[in-house]
Amino acid sequence: MHRHIDPPDRWARKALVTGAVVISLAACSSTPATTSIADADNVKPAIDNDSFLQSPDPQATTQARPVPTTSTGKRPATTESAQPAPEVTVTVTAQPTMNQATDRPSLLRIPSFDVTSEVVSVGLDSGGGVVVPEDISVTGWYDQSSWIGAPFGSIVLVGHRDSAVAGAGALYGIEELQMGDSLVLTAQDGEPHRFRVREIKSVEKTRFSTIVEDVFGSDSPYRLTLITCGGAFDEAAGSYLSNIIVTAYPE
Repeated sequence: MHRHIDPPDRWARKALVTGAVVISLAACSSTPATTSIADADNVKPAIDNDSFLQSPDPQATTQARPVPTTSTGKRPATTESAQPAPEVTVTVTAQPTMNQATDRPSLLRIPSFDVTSEVVSVGLDSGGGVVVPEDISVTGWYDQSSWIGAPFGSIVLVGHRDSAVAGAGALYGIEELQMGDSLVLTAQDGEPHRFRVREIKSVEKTRFSTIVEDVFGSDSPYRLTLITCGGAFDEAAGSYLSNIIVTAYPE
């Protein structure tokens, strides 16, 4: 299968969302429409409990230790002098951050299919779902996922499989990729970064909550993850029942 999708002139940008979010996975519809990555279930990412400090117990009290005295009732003399507190040096290592000018994905190329698609930033919709670009020839980089050159985490790209009106989408047929196939992600500075396909799986949307940490985990090994719709098509609902997830690791 060989096709080429010219990137559109438009550049869509969604607002950055912070804090705990609800990730949901949505269906590709039979008509091009802005949608979110799943209708089936809402899933909250796991919370890192270590990031919260425990509040002190308001009931806890400190009892003063009695001062010893001599037989005359006077405090004993002491020869100890106050010692200065030892100096402590604390080194704080800055957490890695993304450079918007170089590290944000701009193009995705799938050489096996002769496909090149523009990559735009997407966030969450009002229901907490990851937004899929309205234009089916475009893929969306979830702006709370990892970035090109990050030390860890998954770079998550989402896109439509197809449309009854516009035909094949940017991620059409990715389940036909082979192990070891190349995916090329180009950064904003024009530098290409190559990844090799290592896993392809189909997950029913009703089961997506069981793998959400795998897909979106920010502390996982550095990799590229593509997500689109697939599997059986529900004619009544006008959507696919599963999601195709392709995982690729850097060369």
